[in-house]
Amino acid sequence: MSAHWTPSPAPEVSAALDLLVEQFSQPLAFLRELVQNSLDAGTNRVDERVHHDAGQGCAVVEVADTGEGMDREIIDHQLTRLFASSKEGDFTKIGKFGIGFVSVFAVKPRAVVVDTGRAGQAWRVLFHPDRTFDRIVLDEPIDGTRVRVYVQMPRSALSKFRRDCRETLVFWCRHCEVEVCFDGVPLNQPFSLEAPYQFRHTGPGTEVVVAPSDPVDAFFGFYNQGLTLFEGRGSPLPGVSFKVRSRYLEHTLTRDQVLQDENYRKAMRVVEEAAFIRMPRHLMEHLGQAPTAELWKAAARIFQWPGVGPRVERIPVFDGLDSSRFSLGDLRSREGPCYSVEEDELARAAAAEGAQVVLVQGETDPRFEALQAAGLVPVPVAQRWFLPKESAVQPEDEPLLEELCALLEGQGIREVRLVEPVAGLPRAVRIRALDRAHRRDSSQGPILALQAGRGLSEPCACLGRKEPNLAGFLLARSVLLDLEAGAPAGADLLERAVRRRREFPPARLPAPTRRRRR
Repeated sequence: MSAHWTPSPAPEVSAALDLLVEQFSQPLAFLRELVQNSLDAGTNRVDERVHHDAGQGCAVVEVADTGEGMDREIIDHQLTRLFASSKEGDFTKIGKFGIGFVSVFAVKPRAVVVDTGRAGQAWRVLFHPDRTFDRIVLDEPIDGTRVRVYVQMPRSALSKFRRDCRETLVFWCRHCEVEVCFDGVPLNQPFSLEAPYQFRHTGPGTEVVVAPSDPVDAFFGFYNQGLTLFEGRGSPLPGVSFKVRSRYLEHTLTRDQVLQDENYRKAMRVVEEAAFIRMPRHLMEHLGQAPTAELWKAAARIFQWPGVGPRVERIPVFDGLDSSRFSLGDLRSREGPCYSVEEDELARAAAAEGAQVVLVQGETDPRFEALQAAGLVPVPVAQRWFLPKESAVQPEDEPLLEELCALLEGQGIREVRLVEPVAGLPRAVRIRALDRAHRRDSSQGPILALQAGRGLSEPCACLGRKEPNLAGFLLARSVLLDLEAGAPAGADLLERAVRRRREFPPARLPAPTRRRRR
């Protein structure tokens, strides 16, 4: 037994339907709407299949679910009437406008068939191209709801149409909380971002995944029950890619944007907390436990975010010598860190003098980039420190060095030591000891370190073997220039040199032999 009813819609209703159909800029988006209705019905699985009906000359798109079906009351007051939805105010539903089903007419179908059943009833609703419908009683019971949409096309166009249907379903439904299948193959994908590091936060009714990202190309997406509401590039939170699915979020009537109401603002506050408060702490803790290049690159991004630094500055994550660790706060407390690629002698000596030496493999190391992003400028340890190494003194050069030491005594220098050359260092510097690291810019200490081959060059050494007084004076004058001792020191040096020359005159040289004229 069946009932047949074909009403003609009133002109104003027909016009309203036309407007609603035209709002769907992507005709195949009706697949999203059908899946949404299935979710609202409590299904645990949605199956879509596409095949060709040669007799009808149509592609047939079939969407079936296992949720609560419809009885006559629902059919009459929700499926076939605009804006009559019992879902309003129920945050477990997302089809709150009661118009999603209208989207099937965006593909201009030859027919739409809905088979459904509930409470012992079984119905078929047949929609015609003019959107009139027949409601038919079925003799066999129906579990859930099955919708078939007949779209006229030749078989030759079926392959592309199938591919388009699948891609559409993946885009809108890949994060669904229930299994969504195309031709029996699940399409569900993890609710995650394409990022090497991401942080997940779950709260009542809301799940958020966030990741540091390029500010220009940062991805963002909004979802309800896993269904896509809106996705885009150029995140509203600069430098943060995120996905948020929340039962509070809705799409606009035109389905082209997320509804930016108070629920949207509530969800965004959860995203901001996850991105700017929870994620930095989580990232720093992971860096302290199992650092990787990906984590350091992520850290370099978050260190640039305003206000993030103070929340994480006390967590030690930067490797120092002997398995020590520095925090950002430690490294900010002085002039800034030095870095070394290994725990060598200079690095250890500098650290013993209080230098903050972090271990990185150069400027391409992501740890170096993270330090720069935090506003720190690490320099090679050898750019700031040096470790003097004594060089052997030839016996014939000792008088010159003794003369030099005597001349510079007024400058507080008690010893003169010959040291191996150090690139970038002045010919002579003052140091405190030979077995300690010294700052390159240091000018304190009782020992004068004179570089072999530079401060004591071969011409200087040759003159010193003949006239140590003169050579000592010239060398001392050069040293004072290196030490930037100034005019008073130069005057004192000259007085000392003259006095010593009187006390210790140079040995007389034999007079030159004159040649007789013939």
